Amino acid sequence: MRVFESVDPLPPHARTGGCLFYNTPYMQALFEHMMVPDRDYIRVPLLEAIVAHEIGHEMHDDFGSQREDLSIETRELQADRFAGYTLERLHIGLDLITPYYGLAGDEFTGSQAIPAARHGASSQRIAALKHGWDLARWHLPEDYVAPIEGASPLSDSQAR
Repeated sequence: MRVFESVDPLPPHARTGGCLFYNTPYMQALFEHMMVPDRDYIRVPLLEAIVAHEIGHEMHDDFGSQREDLSIETRELQADRFAGYTLERLHIGLDLITPYYGLAGDEFTGSQAIPAARHGASSQRIAALKHGWDLARWHLPEDYVAPIEGASPLSDSQAR
């Protein structure tokens, strides 16, 4: 991914072609709004979580036509899962991150009323982040989905 500083006062965001944009004044305001102390041991992991989330959009090919049927919220929560997965792989714990990540839910950002901006409620975002972290800790693929209990691994046509 290529990272660019943007003059537009927008939150960090990924765009097609592997581009990640951020705006320094916006990031400063975000950290102040979330009351993140000016301490590297808190800010750096939180910044890494934000960047990992945006990279997740690129890794999942969220700008490709095969994912256009997924809701924005689903794609955002999957990017949160990717962020958690990445943080565990980087040996970054979630203890310092989840309190602030919980303030990024739609109920705090006002995104509930804007379908194209929905990222999920705080509880959903934290659950997705933790789920990704757990998948990495258990050495499972980031997009692993557990089989349904009691379901046959064979389809109906194969079972006959």
